[in-house]
Amino acid sequence: MNWSAIIVALIQMTGAVTIAWLAVQWAEKRFRSEKRWERTLSGYADLVGAMSELLLSLGYRADSLLVHTLEEQSRRERLKAARAEFDRTVAVSRILLPANLVQALLALQIKLDRTSRDEIDDIYDKYGEVEEVLEKVLREAESALR
Repeated sequence: MNWSAIIVALIQMTGAVTIAWLAVQWAEKRFRSEKRWERTLSGYADLVGAMSELLLSLGYRADSLLVHTLEEQSRRERLKAARAEFDRTVAVSRILLPANLVQALLALQIKLDRTSRDEIDDIYDKYGEVEEVLEKVLREAESALR
């Protein structure tokens, strides 16, 4: 029996197993990183979509108050649905997005719950606040997803 051949074979096998283990670890780390990126992208996309719909609905609601259109009820319902979708995406964002952005979103939720005597002024104020936070979300998404 040739001991040197057995030792060489054991060294080669140990090397192959080590390389295979390292490759699996690297692949798993990359997979998790890509999944995290995809979830973050999805979170930002859902949030931007919900905020855009909220802005559009606030604008429609303001129009219906100014012009008193027949579509006032449907526009009110659209605004209510947009707000519900925004609240849902904020809840998901709390898991995926940075803390400073989550704080801005939570503060916006509180501001959206406030009402004043003059509904049209209230809508314009909320529109501006949503627009401001949306700009922050877009800047954060641009830097986070590079």
